[in-house]
Amino acid sequence: MPLPQGAKIAGSDPIIIGGGNQWVGRAVVNALQGATDVYAFFQSEYPKSGWTIQ
Repeated sequence: MPLPQGAKIAGSDPIIIGGGNQWVGRAVVNALQGATDVYAFFQSEYPKSGWTIQ
């Protein structure tokens, strides 16, 4: 799961389930960047890694 530079998934907050190519969930990310920049990162980088944002 690509994350912005320096970002980390918050401890026990994520809920990610699935297997193979079928994963769904919610991850809480602590990032150094602001919300707008993190959102832009997800929009541009996730499709490059085969992820679909819902």
